[in-house]
Amino acid sequence: PEPIGWEAAMTRISDEEAMSLGATHQHYKGGYYRYIGIGGHTENGEQLVAYWHVHPHPSSLHFRPVENFFGKITGGFPRFRKLGMEDA
Repeated sequence: PEPIGWEAAMTRISDEEAMSLGATHQHYKGGYYRYIGIGGHTENGEQLVAYWHVHPHPSSLHFRPVENFFGKITGGFPRFRKLGMEDA
């Protein structure tokens, strides 16, 4: 049967399809995101990455510390892989 609801939202797409939707990065768990930029927290100056969720969940704006966004997970893999780049 054809997936519906949440199952349909979790359908995998290719990097090329994600980039056509405006995605610039892929999270290690599979979601695609558009990097917006870096800004400072108004209270403590912490540097945060602003990014937009593109696929598969509903679009939404997120913020994450720079070190976390550009950091590596266990095994040395990037938390967010830049699309169009060879895997590190």
